Amino acid sequence: MTAHKDLKKTIRARQEKTGESYTTARLHVLRARDVNLHAKSLRKESIAGYILKCNQASIRVHIPESNEDLTIRRNSVDPWYAVPGQCIEATITNRWTWRGVAYANGAVHRSWTNVKALGLEPLPLEDEGFEDLAAMSEPFEKPDPYAEMWDFFLSVPRKAFKFHEIAWGAGVGVDTEDPEGNLV
Repeated sequence: MTAHKDLKKTIRARQEKTGESYTTARLHVLRARDVNLHAKSLRKESIAGYILKCNQASIRVHIPESNEDLTIRRNSVDPWYAVPGQCIEATITNRWTWRGVAYANGAVHRSWTNVKALGLEPLPLEDEGFEDLAAMSEPFEKPDPYAEMWDFFLSVPRKAFKFHEIAWGAGVGVDTEDPEGNLV
């Protein structure tokens, strides 16, 4: 039985009056009533938070504004677009709780890495001055589709920087001289 005894009667009355399907009539009746129990799942809600965990069908998000964790089941975003530790913006269309865990349906609009919010220190770069790429590379030939772009980059000397040694694997158990183990 529904939470409101007259809900089905009202939906059926609208259905007869407008010729709409039951589902469409129900949607309009619930929106018009603005019942908190049902309307919350019909309104779109924007959230912003941090990704805690990802899998193929869902992501677990911590929302600092309300200090809650929410599992967003998603259909529209591929799993490799979201990574634990990233910030996320999403629109929630439906919420529910199952066995004490909060779930929601929604769409992820964007995810990004916010280094300051995560409290990470960026690795330092050493300024190497200007580097003339034309002196150290072969020119591209004209049938190549990237020849014009390459000519543009070779036209003037470019600023060069040296990465911190940890970017090359130092200190993380990677032999910097091993071409198979060192992917950079």
